[in-house]
Amino acid sequence: LVVMVVASVVALTSMWGVVEGARVAPLVALLVLLGGVAHLLTQIPRGHEATEGSPRALYDSPVVHYGLLSVVLGLVLARGYLGPVRHDWPYARGVDIYEHTVMTDMMLSQGTTESFMLYPPGLHLLMALLSRVSGLEPLELFAVLAPLLLLLTSLACYTLARRMWGWEAGVAAAFFSGVVLVGNFHHLSEARFPNLIGGQFLLIMAIAALFAVYASPTIRPGLLLAILGSSVVLHHQVGSFTLAQVLFLVTVLLVPYLLVYERRKALALLASFALLGVLAVVYAWDTYDLGSLVVGLLSGGDETGRGADAVGMALGTKLPYPFEHLLLTATQPLLWLGLLGALLLLVDGRRSPDAVADVLARSTLLFWGLLLFIGSRTNLSGFPDRFERDLGIPLALLAALAFIAVVRSPQSLREPVTLATTIVAAVAVTTLLGAQALQNFEAADGPAGRPKDRPPPPPVAAAGEWLRENNSGGNIVATPYLNYVPSRGMLAMGGYTGMQSYDIPRIERARDLPPFGAGPLMDAQWVLHNPDSDRTERIIEENDLRYIVFHKRYPGMPWPDFKERNDLYRTAYENEGVIIFSPRST
Repeated sequence: LVVMVVASVVALTSMWGVVEGARVAPLVALLVLLGGVAHLLTQIPRGHEATEGSPRALYDSPVVHYGLLSVVLGLVLARGYLGPVRHDWPYARGVDIYEHTVMTDMMLSQGTTESFMLYPPGLHLLMALLSRVSGLEPLELFAVLAPLLLLLTSLACYTLARRMWGWEAGVAAAFFSGVVLVGNFHHLSEARFPNLIGGQFLLIMAIAALFAVYASPTIRPGLLLAILGSSVVLHHQVGSFTLAQVLFLVTVLLVPYLLVYERRKALALLASFALLGVLAVVYAWDTYDLGSLVVGLLSGGDETGRGADAVGMALGTKLPYPFEHLLLTATQPLLWLGLLGALLLLVDGRRSPDAVADVLARSTLLFWGLLLFIGSRTNLSGFPDRFERDLGIPLALLAALAFIAVVRSPQSLREPVTLATTIVAAVAVTTLLGAQALQNFEAADGPAGRPKDRPPPPPVAAAGEWLRENNSGGNIVATPYLNYVPSRGMLAMGGYTGMQSYDIPRIERARDLPPFGAGPLMDAQWVLHNPDSDRTERIIEENDLRYIVFHKRYPGMPWPDFKERNDLYRTAYENEGVIIFSPRST
């Protein structure tokens, strides 16, 4: 316990800049692990039996339970809405908001996003339905609802932690994941909403359903696991990959034991996994072109479909961040408390009504965290940055276990010295978490960290509004960037779905290209650079281009040449930063 006090003090000083956190992190992690070896912290005492009217009975009452949860959820909502309302309104924060808006528009008008981007349809189908019901345009709808998504992660963590360790741990997990954790807030700030819904809500709920199957291998939890788990596929690839890995490890490492000693649970798990797999394949079949993949693999040919091509583009093309970056996304207090929680999970000596279910749940939670850590450390995962952010979720759950162990430990102590030591440890840990929460609220109260995640500059926003007011169909093409706004921003603000425009280095890098490949992207570049040619005329006619949009300060763009060709183009709109031409042929 003395070691734990020292670890907490060192961690607190590192947060305030007295000691450089990256250098002391390994030392602090080791100290926390050593402190967790103490037998006292391997138990989570419930205290004396509560009698009616006693302080313990009041503490366990639903009023206290749901009152604390309501306060935590209120803080989560405040953190989500504070910055966007003050700095971004009426736009949603994050550069990816534009592509999600365009795909929602496509879902509304065409019923598919297949031609725009290889992406699961779940988010855009949901937002299209909400847009129809609310009457709000997609760009407006995202601004209203996006910060609310942070609440989903907290509710899912509360559900899972409560199932495992009780309501106090559930409230702590909701607080840690919604207020203390930074990685999921970055998803919100960068408009990576499918990650929040798929990897940090549905995936957590699917694992909670898996734990329910461990405890009660009946039809209802089995169906719930199949439905929740397969729905992850509808939102994002990283969450789907993570869930598939977790279920694979459960099948390989845990199910064989159950087949020998708990056959009913083993059969229930296998049946649920089979149904989950069938539903997942049905959901993913068209999106990832699985038919072409199967034919290509069986025939030994090179054509394996757009899904396999997209995977090939992603694997090995993004390097993982340095380990120190994990201290920023998971935060120092959650990382250290999470390590302590992992140790407690291994040595906790409590007696559970269903010891087998308890061991299965603990093992699965550790599998989950370990897989995410490995994925965050290698470029072979394709998205090491996403795995690093998702790693914060199991760390928040494990930190909730450790935190409850620390704050409960004084309840069962009588020796003054030991009691005083544990109280100091609890105060130090609580102070550390509070300092991190205050720091997060200060960051949330400001503008987005990256300029490209902020609202469009006034000239660009004005041009986008003009495009929407004058949208009579067809398509537009814009310079790859307008200040820090990508060309998709003009599509989203104007209510168009094409043409997409990438800069040459991004096209050559060949990562995350649209399903139609580099050809149309090079056509867009040609139109922007060549006002007068037969190829330009053909591209304008084939794509029904109504407007060509230039940012005046984008390097290398010959927009004055377009202005001089009054016979081919008219200046439809102009302000200090943007000029829009309309081809006279359309």
